[in-house]
Amino acid sequence: MKRLQPWRVLGIGLMMISIGVVSAPAMQAGGAVAPQLQCITSAKAMDLGLLGACPTGSPIIVGFDGASGLAVTGTGTVYTDGIQTQGMNGHPLVAPIIGIAPTTPIGLAPSEGRFSAYWLAASDGGVFSFRRAPFYGSMGGQHLNAPIVGIASTDDNHGYWLAASDGGVFAFGDASFYGSMAGRHLNAPIVGIASTPDEKGYYLVSSDGGVFAFGDAGFYGSMAGQHLNAPITGIASIPSGYFLAGSDGGVFAFGEAVFSGSGVGLLNAPVVSISTGVEAEATGGTGPGGQSGHRQARSGARAISAPPQSWIAQITTSTGDSLILLLN
Repeated sequence: MKRLQPWRVLGIGLMMISIGVVSAPAMQAGGAVAPQLQCITSAKAMDLGLLGACPTGSPIIVGFDGASGLAVTGTGTVYTDGIQTQGMNGHPLVAPIIGIAPTTPIGLAPSEGRFSAYWLAASDGGVFSFRRAPFYGSMGGQHLNAPIVGIASTDDNHGYWLAASDGGVFAFGDASFYGSMAGRHLNAPIVGIASTPDEKGYYLVSSDGGVFAFGDAGFYGSMAGQHLNAPITGIASIPSGYFLAGSDGGVFAFGEAVFSGSGVGLLNAPVVSISTGVEAEATGGTGPGGQSGHRQARSGARAISAPPQSWIAQITTSTGDSLILLLN
């Protein structure tokens, strides 16, 4: 499976002005190239080189992380590069899983086991740790005014945030609380969260395209108050900007995020997640299907030095088709 080089995948931004945003297929020829489509839940499809050929009846995905290749279903089944791996394995859940966040196993340095462990988050606030991922707490069994809709981890892998649809934010481990939209008026529910690379801030995004910035997260604009053909389903941040994804495959770029195409008209299922990263060739080895160079992405990102034009986006649908939107 191709990936993108990660940097890491998510005051209140009340100013709802669109800054530097381009949507849909308009700029496909102006710096973007044909997107690369792949299936994230079928090793057979990847081995045969049938990118995007998720077979009929493929698992319904609710979360995906581009750098780790981790995908998760609402029942907690986890796939890594198309192969089913450790997850809830049929263990009964009080509420469905809504997202996945990779981390480094306890006892290993990031360079040794980066992204090989992970957390799953459920809509009732439950958090489940796998592959020696440390557990820092959850909202499971506690009263919530609204369901949890997203999880984002800290850059040092020692904490995480949960976001609720009413704008509530819950911090665990070394993740700090910088504020939330809980108790404030929202025109549409929150659907995602993305952290900043220095762990000192985060973004919330609502289904109408509103973006709310907390801590040191910079506000670069939003789609609130503008016409959308489909609701926003996710946000992925870079050091000085972010991408929003619509359920129809629309991609909106703000700040130093550069528009590199979209999935409008290319997908047959709604987009459920967006990752961002830097296009880079692998330093060695081959990926599934003998791919010697792969790209790595992340919904959030790990801080690395990269020019603004290098940041690209990856969107993933509920049926497991994933588009990497490339620049020339």
